[in-house]
Amino acid sequence: MATIQEINEQARGLKREGKYDEALSLYSEALKALNNALDEFEATGTAPAVEDGEEPATKDFILFQLQATYYNLAKIAYLKEDPSYAIRAYLAATHIEVSKVASDIRTGELSEEYKKAFRQIPKDAVAQLPHPAAAYIYFERDKPRHIAHAFMDYNEDFLTSAEANPKYVAAYKANLRGDGSYEDVLQQQGITEQDVQAAELQFYWPFGARFFMKNGIDWSRIDDTNVFEIYFESEERQTR
Repeated sequence: MATIQEINEQARGLKREGKYDEALSLYSEALKALNNALDEFEATGTAPAVEDGEEPATKDFILFQLQATYYNLAKIAYLKEDPSYAIRAYLAATHIEVSKVASDIRTGELSEEYKKAFRQIPKDAVAQLPHPAAAYIYFERDKPRHIAHAFMDYNEDFLTSAEANPKYVAAYKANLRGDGSYEDVLQQQGITEQDVQAAELQFYWPFGARFFMKNGIDWSRIDDTNVFEIYFESEERQTR
């Protein structure tokens, strides 16, 4: 049986080739194995190895692999033009990450690096956080902008509201595919890397961060790592 690392590597290669259904199938296989390992750990306090030649998996390792797999699934769903699935998968991945931060805060194990970073957030902003661990979102550079792309890039109103918007979408898709077409697409669209980065920072990232903070992540269940139940089985969550 292929290891989780091998499955993920194969899936990334399939994504670059545009074989999204095959990549999705592999990531789903990885999710099943990881969820089974997590269930066993929750039930017995131990879990089988999810990598060949490794010791039995720890809960932190399983959760790390789960969040990475959901993150990769979200990108495939976006490229398959299924933004609803992509949004839910980005929520699941980010929930797992923030749940670890919440656990570290609760147990007094938050790293000095995070403590120093969190102290830089203005006090008025801290007062508005839905949970202390939400401070992590301020320093997560990628997932907020990715989830914003899933929200906006298949929205006709957004695409027609400004001439530059479809250009940024085309560049983002090329970059996400990882097929080597990004520079050519930039040239075809008449935009630069600096233009793209400005749009990511000034529009996409703030939109995604606000969504995570306000009504994306279920902060009432941030200590619960059963993200499939929270973001995929809940009808309310599917239609937000």
